[in-house]
This record gives sequence, C-alpha cells and structure tokens, in this order.
Amino acid sequence: MGSRYLSLTEPVISGFVITAARGQLRRQLAAYVSLGALVALGGGAALGAAIASHRTDRAYSDFVEQSEVAELVINPSLSSVAMTDAIKGLDGVEAVYSSSLLAVLIGNIESGVFGELGDESEPWLQVLGSVDGRFVEVDRPLVTSGRLPTGDHELFVNEEERPFLEAAVGHQLAVGDTVQLSFFWSGLFLGNVDLSETVSSIGVETLRISGFGVLPDEVLPDELYPRQRLIVSGDIAHKYTCASDFRANMTDEEAMAAAFPLDCAVQYEYFSLQLDGEPGTAASIRQQFGDAAELLAQELPPFIQEQGAGYYYISQDRADVDAAVARAIRPTVAALNLFAIVTMLATVAIFGVAVSRVARQAETESRRLMELGATKAQRVVGAILPALVAGRLARDWRTDLVGACDCRALRCRANCDGDRCGTCDDSTECARELSTFAKGHAVGPRCFGIGPAIIEYRHQCCARSLAAGNRGSDRWLRGRGRVCRRGIDS
Repeated sequence: MGSRYLSLTEPVISGFVITAARGQLRRQLAAYVSLGALVALGGGAALGAAIASHRTDRAYSDFVEQSEVAELVINPSLSSVAMTDAIKGLDGVEAVYSSSLLAVLIGNIESGVFGELGDESEPWLQVLGSVDGRFVEVDRPLVTSGRLPTGDHELFVNEEERPFLEAAVGHQLAVGDTVQLSFFWSGLFLGNVDLSETVSSIGVETLRISGFGVLPDEVLPDELYPRQRLIVSGDIAHKYTCASDFRANMTDEEAMAAAFPLDCAVQYEYFSLQLDGEPGTAASIRQQFGDAAELLAQELPPFIQEQGAGYYYISQDRADVDAAVARAIRPTVAALNLFAIVTMLATVAIFGVAVSRVARQAETESRRLMELGATKAQRVVGAILPALVAGRLARDWRTDLVGACDCRALRCRANCDGDRCGTCDDSTECARELSTFAKGHAVGPRCFGIGPAIIEYRHQCCARSLAAGNRGSDRWLRGRGRVCRRGIDS
C-alpha cells in the first residue's frame, strides 16, 4: 500500500529516507489508516454539506433560468383580440406567450344534468392549453417522468393532480397511458345557470399522457388553493380556444356569440410576459394596462357590461415567488454552511492532534536517519511522509464517497426499467439533464460505487434513443458521457 504512493517521491528523496518511512508506515499502519478514514469522513461530510448548500441556494434560480420562467403573468379577466394586441404592444415587454383555462371533465361525457356535473367524484379540472408554445418554449414545467406534451393529442399531468386523476380512472397512471377528457362550452357558467338543464359536451378527446411534473409556480407548497392541473398539447388547445372581437354597437345575440362561441371551452386567458429587465417595468406595465383597459372598455357592447364582465388587472409577479423561495431556503442554506464550517474545523483540529501524536511515536526512525547522516529536512520528510500517504488515501476515499452520492443525483429523461431501455422522447431534454449534471457536479472523473453504474446505464439509454434524433446532442453525449465512465474503467 505504501509503495504505491512513496514511489512517486523517489527521484527527489534518498532511498534510506523512503525505507525508514516505509518501516514506520508498516508498524503504524492501523493508526495511519484510521487517520485517513477520519479525514475522509470529516472532509467528505464538510464537502457534502457545502455542495448541498450551494445546490439548495442555486436550485430555484437555475430552474428559472433553464425553464425560461416569465417575470409576469397577467389575466385580463375578459379576453379579446383588442386586449391581446394591447398587451403585446406594452412598453418593456420583449415576448408574450398565452395559455387558456378550459372547461373540462374526466371521462367520456356526452351529456348530463348540469347540476350533477362537476361534483366531488368528478370535479371540474384545471386544464391549460397554449396555441403559441407556452409550457414548451417558456414556463416549462419541471419534468419528473416522461416529457412535455410536444406531440398531438398529449397530456401532461402535474404531481398534485396525479393521485386524483388515478382515483377517477380507477388505476395507477404511467407515461403512455391514455385518458379521456370531455370539453364543455364555457358559456355554461354565465349568469344565473339552470342546474336542472341537460347540457352536452362539445367534444371528447382521448389523450396520451406524455409526462408528469411540477409547474413553475408550484415550487412551494400551498395548502390554501388546490393546484391540480393538466396541460394539453397545442393541437387540442387550437381546437377548443377562441378569440373574441367586440364592438360597442353589437346586439345581445352578437355579443353573446362573440364572447362565447359554441365550440369554445375557454374560461380565462393568461399572458406570460418576458420583460426587458429594466427597474420599474412591472409597475409601468400595470399603469399601461389600466390605460388600455379604460380605452377598450368603451368598445364593449352593453350585454357584456351588464354581465359584470370587463378588463381587470390580475397578475402574478415572479418577484413575489422569488422572495418567498429565498425566505424558505435561507435557514437550510445557513444551517448547511454552518455545519460544513464546523465539521471542517473539527476535522482539521483532530487531524493536527493525531498527526502530532503519530509523529512523536516516530522518534526512533528520526534518530536512525540522523545516525545515517540525514539532514534535518530529510528527517522531517521521513516523519511526515506516512501522514501524507494517509492524506492521499483520505482524499481518494472522500472523492469516492462524495462522487458515489453525487452521481446518483442524475435524472435522465429516458425510462429505464431493468434491462429494457425506454425511448428518450425529447433529445434536448436528455442532453440538458446530462449537461446540468456535468457542469454542476464537481466530481471530475471520479464517480465510484453505485453512482457511475446508474450514470453509465442511463447515458447508454439516452445515447441509443438520440441516435436517430438530435445528432448534435448525440455527439455531446458521446463526448461528455465519459465524465463518469472513466470512473468505471479505472
């Protein structure tokens, strides 16, 4: 064991110094191994706490950056073509994406008594759909399994809705399962509704579950309001959304038809705004919206105004969520940093005491070296060389320990089940996962234990899935996949 490390110093240290150090190492092998284990455990614990603190502190901000979460979301209450154009023309807005809340129930429901629909056993769902790429281009959810609904007739389920959806269909759901959803005319909820009226759905769709995950505004728990939401793919959103165009001289029938087309399931429309980052932009947008709403309200027909409908500024500012997340994680980050500092100081102190005691026990070798004519510097090297070996062992063990835990943090989009490798449906997502891992995990080529086996298996899984897809990502995987594979080869 000793020669593996001591041989590195032979060109600069006399042979008798090496021999004396080897003899000391053999006689006190248990002490030096214990010393190395102490430093490995203490240093590993301190390093692990520091890494955990850094990741906890950066996790939300990294998610916001990678998912391109918008700074501001506006619900104007009443949607119309004129209001959409006004929002897109607001000063300080760089990009606008939209989504709609649709009136949907679980199952194949062709018709039913309105008062009996949407009860506790079959509640109205919070189904979102976007015709311009929201939830795919921006405001992307955190995917826990599967992928985003980028295909046709697809459905993405958030984690809070998953158990309720499984209870409604009567079995557990997985990626690839199908669910039937019934879409209803949004005008059903207007004014005083007749609960005894029989109503019919405007369409029933069979959708394939593309994935499960957490939406950007669900990073913190909220026990007050349920957030059981589904996201339908763009083709379904196109089919059941509508755009209203009002004029002040519309008759009641025309206004009703414009506000609630018979093939439209939209209840509310939300606009996701990417801002220019200048101070005060959010406040300026609120003022601009108020001015536009006052002007556009003059074009609303009397029928719409009599229903109490109008343009109102209902917003969600990401700055509020950012501040809430910062407050939530601050105690954890502080505690982890304190633990890392205290653990490292304690490890250094104990290491110093242990080294001094071991050095005192090496006085015999020091006297022999002096009798052989060794200089003071050579005697010092002979005394500390075994401790350096222990330190090298501690470094390797610490890297192995942290690397094994570190590598297990990787989550690839591929669905691997035993020896069967699922399809990595979104090559960009898969490459992004590996990129985040390689850049954010300071383990270099050292990934030991069970960690590298998981990394290598999932890397191969994604690489095979990407072979026929994104060639750029595939090349990236072949190059960067060696980061942890070198740990296995060694």
